[in-house]
Amino acid sequence: MVTQESSLVSLAPSRVQRWYRRIEFPLYLMRQNPLTMLGLAIVLGTFFVGAFAPWIAPHDPLKLTVGPRMAAPTLEFPMGTDDFGRDILSRIIYATRTDLIIALSSVGIAALVGTFLGSTAGYFRGALDEIIMRFLDIVQSFPAFVLAMGLAAALGAGTENIIRVVAFIMVPV
Repeated sequence: MVTQESSLVSLAPSRVQRWYRRIEFPLYLMRQNPLTMLGLAIVLGTFFVGAFAPWIAPHDPLKLTVGPRMAAPTLEFPMGTDDFGRDILSRIIYATRTDLIIALSSVGIAALVGTFLGSTAGYFRGALDEIIMRFLDIVQSFPAFVLAMGLAAALGAGTENIIRVVAFIMVPV
């Protein structure tokens, strides 16, 4: 004999069932478009390479060698070496970390600043809205590459300045 209480418990969805229902439709959409799955694989692969660079890279990317300089690809150096004898593949693998830091930081900062400016303009309206919108129109009126080069030249070299420049350009977006 089944009691009222036990039948209600069996009808309640488990955490796994609720989690699966939440992601079922996006998974269905991704399965329908193979290019989406390819893009997801590339992005996840990039994150994997960046996260595990010390264990994936075959050589130290900064180690100068007396051996082969400007060497063609070999089994030891799959992408060859540069003019200082450093392994190019290792340098690319380690550069993935820096690229991810720049990309995620600049997009995050741009999203925060853009959301704040858009919310402020939408809430206060009037003159403040016009000032903010005209400033963002001015930023968008310049070609992004030219504006980035000018700002980078003014601010100087460095990862922090690259993050600032990219974030500034992405704020209107």
